[in-house]
This record gives sequence, structure tokens and C-alpha cells, in this order.
Amino acid sequence: MAKDQHIERLDPQTIEVTAEILDSPQLQRWLSSFGPDLEVLFPEVLRMAMAERHQQATLYSI
Repeated sequence: MAKDQHIERLDPQTIEVTAEILDSPQLQRWLSSFGPDLEVLFPEVLRMAMAERHQQATLYSI
């Protein structure tokens, strides 16, 4: 993903991935593929964008 990528297992069900990458529609689609349990911590603008994507997706799910 990125040259400076760092992955840390926080517990059996949680991993934290840290990397410096550019925000893009492709990144947001890739992040969305992890489902509703994904939490973006930083930057705040990406965190809010992903929360909005998830909220919109729940409006259209059956």
C-alpha cells in the first residue's frame, strides 16, 4: 500500500494500519470494502467522508 505502511494488531479482532497516502475515490472505495466496522482515525476530513459513505450505504441496504 505505502512505503511507510505500519500494521499493528491491537487485539484478536482489531488491527491498526498507519500509512501516508493521498485521499482519492479509489482509497475510499477500498476502505469501504472493509465494511461498517472500519474506523478511520485520521485525517478528520477522511474520517467524516467515510462516516457519510457508510450512512448513505445503510439508507439503501435492505
